[in-house]
Amino acid sequence: MSEQVDKKTAFQSVNIKVRFETPAGKRSSATALVQSLCPAENAPTLHFLDVCAISHIKTHLKKSPDPSAPVRDSIAELIKLDKPGDGISYLAAFLEIISDIDKPRTDEDLVAEVSHDIAAMQQFFTKAVVYEKGLITPAMILELKGEHPEELGPVYHEFLRYVNAMGLHDKPAARKRLKLVADICSKAQSLGILKNHPVVITSIACVYSFDPAFGVMKFKKDPGKFDASNALGDIQLIQRVAKFSSMILNVWSAHKKGYARTRFFTDDINLRLLLDCFTVTNVTREEVESQTTTNYQMTTDFARLLPVLHTEAGDIKGVEEEDERYEIYRLLGIASS
Repeated sequence: MSEQVDKKTAFQSVNIKVRFETPAGKRSSATALVQSLCPAENAPTLHFLDVCAISHIKTHLKKSPDPSAPVRDSIAELIKLDKPGDGISYLAAFLEIISDIDKPRTDEDLVAEVSHDIAAMQQFFTKAVVYEKGLITPAMILELKGEHPEELGPVYHEFLRYVNAMGLHDKPAARKRLKLVADICSKAQSLGILKNHPVVITSIACVYSFDPAFGVMKFKKDPGKFDASNALGDIQLIQRVAKFSSMILNVWSAHKKGYARTRFFTDDINLRLLLDCFTVTNVTREEVESQTTTNYQMTTDFARLLPVLHTEAGDIKGVEEEDERYEIYRLLGIASS
């Protein structure tokens, strides 16, 4: 791994790997679903929606049809996406829903929820195409129910519950920060999680008072009330959207079919600000027997993720803060030489 550190802005290039389980002899249902999205010559942009956006759509559709009635900002923005030829994708939200182990649903309820979501999207978007219509079957839903697309899904849940138990809902004193970072990195390593994975970096961002990270994590004093699946689903949007976008854009590059661009839409300001700190610059895949290993190269904006060490302009505050940041890099295994 070779990384370059920009001392002024604290941008850091890191590589992570995530293994996706693929049933022997066939492609995973989620991957097959992406590859089955019908190409459309005149649909250059595919918009992925998150669970929050779809919830807003369903709430909006229940209201009065009065066209003069005011609408919330998110709905106004979603209306702007409804363009002929563009595509709207449910896939990111779908994976979050079916892999949520903290909110168990009966088979009947899960199938009904997914069907209702897609129907609501089709009702709302009258010009853009909802690509999952007819592609997500009850059999597929039940096949994927409770399964985490990434091999380490259950381990990520265990890691997040550990971090929640560290008491980070009360912002730690400066003298305790590096010890907490060391504990977080040690726990990740013991579980087989790469220390530079976004789930680890987001946890460390909470130690350094990055409010959007707190907003995504939603730590609870009562461990029984902490929703690890919700936090994990949000963080893994970084990789999931990048993975599917890469597949779609590869089709466009090779055949000039499908979509020239992809976009991710969320009305969750905390999630949006967190995702803005991670820019995936390259995605590669390697298939070996029943496993697909997906490699991500991304640029991480530590100046924003570690705000107590930086000025609003992104500069390190001083020598002590620079030493502390370097120690964080060392613990993460991404320190420059």
